[in-house]
Amino acid sequence: MFDLDRLSNAALGRLGGALFMAASLVVAASAPFLGLDDLAGLEWVALASLVVGGLFLALPWSRWRRSTLVVQSVVALGLIALADHMAPGAQGDYLALYTVIFLFVGLTQSVQVVSWMVPAAVAAFVLGASGGIEPHAQVRFGVTLAVGYLIGLVLAATGGLTRATNARMEDLLEVSQALIRSRRMTDTALLLESSTNRLVGADAVFTFITDSSTSTRYVTLLPTPRGIPDPLVIEVCEEPGKIARALDRGEAVFIHDVTGDDRISSSMTELLGCTSVLFLPILGEHARLGSVVFCWRTLADRPVEWALRAIMLLATEASIVLERQRGVERVEVEAATDPLTGLFNRRSIDARLRSLAPGDAVLLFDLDRFKEVNDTLGHAAGDEVLCTLAACLLAACRQDDWCARLGGDEFLVVLRQGGHGGTKGVLADLHQAWRAGEAGTSFSAGAAVAHTGEEPWQVMARADDALYRAKQSGRDRVEISIGHGT
Repeated sequence: MFDLDRLSNAALGRLGGALFMAASLVVAASAPFLGLDDLAGLEWVALASLVVGGLFLALPWSRWRRSTLVVQSVVALGLIALADHMAPGAQGDYLALYTVIFLFVGLTQSVQVVSWMVPAAVAAFVLGASGGIEPHAQVRFGVTLAVGYLIGLVLAATGGLTRATNARMEDLLEVSQALIRSRRMTDTALLLESSTNRLVGADAVFTFITDSSTSTRYVTLLPTPRGIPDPLVIEVCEEPGKIARALDRGEAVFIHDVTGDDRISSSMTELLGCTSVLFLPILGEHARLGSVVFCWRTLADRPVEWALRAIMLLATEASIVLERQRGVERVEVEAATDPLTGLFNRRSIDARLRSLAPGDAVLLFDLDRFKEVNDTLGHAAGDEVLCTLAACLLAACRQDDWCARLGGDEFLVVLRQGGHGGTKGVLADLHQAWRAGEAGTSFSAGAAVAHTGEEPWQVMARADDALYRAKQSGRDRVEISIGHGT
């Protein structure tokens, strides 16, 4: 179908100019057959219309807004009024030109502008008649005006719908391209939530992804609003199975009123804080990957069908991206972490040490006589001791600190801006907590605080020397390197 809305302002401006020139030719060719006593006035108006049409053909309409095209219609009404005034008796012969004007306005303007042209057309008709309007001319003008107005309304409304549809399609295409370009799962979730909620208008929207450890546990990808647990967790196995089965089939589930609905548990509705809810599936290649959940605090109607189809399309595209990103992130995590303890491994910590800053503290830990644990209790017990120490170190770390297993029974902690005082406090707390446990062995530790101008490897070397001194001094103790070479 030909899309008039795709025409440029320049093309529509030239179309208006061509209509002016065509009208002038029609008037000039038909005037001799009207039986009028004085044709000079009509011929002068036809010439003026020809000149104006040529001018409109030459004007740079592409530089201006489309609303400026209404000037052509106003000028056309003025020329019609002038022609009626200069050639009395010709008023009823060119009423069709009013219809052409409304057709052009309908093609180029909004419904509101088409309505504004009605009083303008009446004014042109009255002014052109100079007060002498015959009853039958009024009737003919009224019919012509009504027909032209209806034509203009239909064209303007159709153009408005076309523009709205085109805008929605362009928006969907932009979101689709943005989804493809997104790098992280959180970026994809943010795009998916914002783009889909523009179409359904929910009070809150959450993107849930299945936990990597179990497919029956859903966890939100993005931070939740104040007053809602963060992350928001849903145990699918504790929920009625109807929603899960529908999502597995790729179906959206809308619940108008969650009160008493057996498809959703009261615990979930309390967590979400909703009255109406829409579940949108995010399906992976082989299994359900998660769900987008839209929540309304008051009763809401089911979204219109085109909006549901649009958000389903976006969710399908997002699922492909999310599954790929999840795989990439899993590989990145596996490459950067120790498989036994879940801490950073040596390769990832080496890269992080390059950003070591003055005031950061490097702590090295070594389990005392760890080989004896493996030899007497077995490697499974040794692995348990390693995991216990890793958990102990993580508990002592803040969000910005780093924790790594360098290999065997050697561990490293970097305290961001820990300083000497903070380092002493952390080591004392760790030693006390470890001794209070039942790990069956002790640890030794060495620490060093980075100085201005000192390279990371130099700080590591001082911490390693401190650890060596702790081991040589009888183990189960800590040593802190205060300065260079101490």
